[in-house]
Amino acid sequence: MLSDQIAEIECAFEANTALQQTCKATTKQVVEVLREHLAHNTPITTLIHQRANFIDRLLQLAWQHFMPADDDGIALIAVGGYGRGELHPCSDVDVLLLLAQENHHNYQQALSTLITFFWDIGLEVGHSTRTINECIDEATRDITVITNLIETRHLAGPQKLLATLQERIKPDEIWSSAAFFEAKEEEQRLRHLKYHDATYNLEPNVKEGPGGLRDLQMISWVTRRYFNSESLDALVTHQLSMVR
Repeated sequence: MLSDQIAEIECAFEANTALQQTCKATTKQVVEVLREHLAHNTPITTLIHQRANFIDRLLQLAWQHFMPADDDGIALIAVGGYGRGELHPCSDVDVLLLLAQENHHNYQQALSTLITFFWDIGLEVGHSTRTINECIDEATRDITVITNLIETRHLAGPQKLLATLQERIKPDEIWSSAAFFEAKEEEQRLRHLKYHDATYNLEPNVKEGPGGLRDLQMISWVTRRYFNSESLDALVTHQLSMVR
């Protein structure tokens, strides 16, 4: 669906001419193309995955262009909804800049140039720069951090960094399945209270309110933590049903 747009940015990076202008224009064009497909009843799941695929390629090309070549000390990782491969037109592009060691200063200039480029071409990039140990420390303290980290995808740089991180955030290391479920259930309870705990609001918040998108995602997060599954198919495979 977006093969022409991907080819266009690939040519721009290869030629290294009008890079910012081309990427900015093409990124805007992608949104319009997806909006047109939506108007013609293309399933939204297809469209959000297509946008994620385009952004994947754009970020990878920019990484290769601005970051040190063949550096094994830093990797670019998609997290959160973007880590799931889901990007709505107005969603932030959330990434983790994962370091092997505490040498942030070695990459400061390159990362500054990279992030500035993303913003200049119209991408709202939410980023954090952490070592593996820093990720573990933050995830141990904060349920939202561990939730983001269990939905990660490798984009660029050494894959071994992400593999190491994933090993160290397994339930037998931090946040057992039971503890994770209890924390997410409490998080859900407080969120429902914030949004009035009412399913039939005149203008309900379809993302955060009861029965909204966050509740569906919570099922996915708990399933993933318990069964190490990347989809809700585990509920069927393990013959589970949701009873309230």
